[in-house]
Amino acid sequence: LGGETRKVVIAFIDIVGFTRMSERLPDREVVKVVNAVFDTIGTEITRSEGYIDKYIGDAVMAVWNAPNDVADPEVRAVACALAVIDLLPELRRRTGQAELDLRIALNAGPALVGDIGGETRRSFTVMGTTVNTASRIESIAKDAAVRLAFTGPVGEALPASLPQRLLWRGQLRGLTTETVVLTLDDARLWMDGQGPALSLVPEDAQSAIPGCGEPRQSGTLGRQSGPRQGLVGQQHASSGLGRMAPDLHG
Repeated sequence: LGGETRKVVIAFIDIVGFTRMSERLPDREVVKVVNAVFDTIGTEITRSEGYIDKYIGDAVMAVWNAPNDVADPEVRAVACALAVIDLLPELRRRTGQAELDLRIALNAGPALVGDIGGETRRSFTVMGTTVNTASRIESIAKDAAVRLAFTGPVGEALPASLPQRLLWRGQLRGLTTETVVLTLDDARLWMDGQGPALSLVPEDAQSAIPGCGEPRQSGTLGRQSGPRQGLVGQQHASSGLGRMAPDLHG
């Protein structure tokens, strides 16, 4: 019992549009859909040597390199995310939900891992800033309209064969340090097939992460056709960047 600090990779995998689906379907059908999705996600997490920490409503929280040692946890977590995304067509067929989609957020860093709880009940879990940051990256993935977003520490550990695109950098709510958020330059990850709805100007992309290529478009936010509709921005003067950033809640 007790805890220790370990370098881990944290994943939050969310079912997109769960609220709308739960309003439209009978409760039993909702449970069937969620169980089918969680079963598929869980299989891929286990296959990549990850550990399912918990289910949180319509989301799964997973961790790599805890409780067991895992080599190259960042690479394994990203491989798991891509495997899950590749299974979306099959999941839509199995569940009968043509609009079913997923959003995945990854972060790497130190975290407290161990058995947490009181005298009557304890369970293994992971906690700390690394976990909190991973949960907030999902908001940026949502604004960027991508299925996968990850932080700089994850991107730095990936091979050059996985080209990256810089989505956002700034100070997340409740944190004092700058966070860099990226995705892969992979069309499978675009929610609407047109590329990310957020990107930074090319000089930012070149300086943020070693090996991170330029976004295909320039400008602070949005694609060449203009900013994404409904994107809420606020100036983060405390970050010293002088750029617009999504207003993150939670």
